[in-house]
Amino acid sequence: DNYVESMAKSAIERNPNLKMEDARRAYEPNAETMVKWYYLTKRIAEVEGIEVSDEEAKEFIEKQVEDENLRKQMLENQASLNRIKDDLFYDKLIKFLEENNEIKENEIELD
Repeated sequence: DNYVESMAKSAIERNPNLKMEDARRAYEPNAETMVKWYYLTKRIAEVEGIEVSDEEAKEFIEKQVEDENLRKQMLENQASLNRIKDDLFYDKLIKFLEENNEIKENEIELD
């Protein structure tokens, strides 16, 4: 419920015309899966030592952000650094999973 509430509030901040019950209804079906995914990824990262430092995030910003003013703002803003760290973390996690698991593709016929 806390996850759904948080996501609904975030959606309303982005779209003030959205009603709370509509936002909650939109996020409820996937909430359990998302919470499980969150804890699973954190556990895999803990066991496998997957992490992203502030320095890695800063290096990424230095290399990828061409606009000097934007780069400076991002480097000074902890929320921006945290978003970059999250993105880099999931990149590392997905790479680890791809390299250490057999991926099977299935064809699904839609009627």
